[in-house]
Amino acid sequence: MSPSRQTQPESAGPHARIASIDSAIIELLHQRRSAASELAALRRAGRAPRVQLALENEVVRRYSEELGNSGTRLALLLLRDPA
Repeated sequence: MSPSRQTQPESAGPHARIASIDSAIIELLHQRRSAASELAALRRAGRAPRVQLALENEVVRRYSEELGNSGTRLALLLLRDPA
């Protein structure tokens, strides 16, 4: 058996795990987008402000604390998404 075939099964486990995690993240992002759309509709119906800066700042802070600069960028992308 060639060396590349010997290492393939070892790397298949982590690759499969990463693919599974990516699928879960994508599903959660779909759920987040749906919830954000529902919230936006409720705000429009109640004539509430479209954006609540204090809540958005809290999201950015939380992501930043947990994930550093990448978390800050991720939070800003999520908040900017037009749901």
